[in-house]
Amino acid sequence: MTPGPSIEGTNTGLPVFASHLKPWALQVHSVPIEKIYAMKTPFGLLLLTAIWFPCHAIDVYKWADAKGQVHYGDAVPEGKASSAKGISVKSGPVSEADRKAATERLAKYREDLVRASPEAAAAPAATTPKPRKTPCEEAWDAYNESYACFDPYRMGKGTIRLEAFQGCKEVNRPPEACR
Repeated sequence: MTPGPSIEGTNTGLPVFASHLKPWALQVHSVPIEKIYAMKTPFGLLLLTAIWFPCHAIDVYKWADAKGQVHYGDAVPEGKASSAKGISVKSGPVSEADRKAATERLAKYREDLVRASPEAAAAPAATTPKPRKTPCEEAWDAYNESYACFDPYRMGKGTIRLEAFQGCKEVNRPPEACR
């Protein structure tokens, strides 16, 4: 296949097919091949960078507190920056022995937490007393409860069956001051 005709003074190296039927086809093929190849290299580097860097995004540090307890974390507390050491963390499959040991350590840690504060575990949860209702709120509650009791006995045109008065207490609507 031979290169197509020149478009706007540039040789695209691509034949122009049916450009008279699709005027927008000229815009698609107006990029020279040299520019297409020139864009592939930076795009490839960008793709490689995007894949590579998230794999190495977290730094892990090791430091000891005043009691000599060793801690690990992704951030060093203030005052410990000089004694903190960066460590390499390699992930891999965890053996059953390691998994069992970690489970046992977790159970022991939880038991220590419970034993550390028996008075906190034995103390009942603090409850706040319910706020007292105003007389208007009490009147509306009684009215709504009565209305709900009469609901199953309501018939058309606002009438109520007589059986409703045997099981439900009739409460008048609260006064205008409560509305």
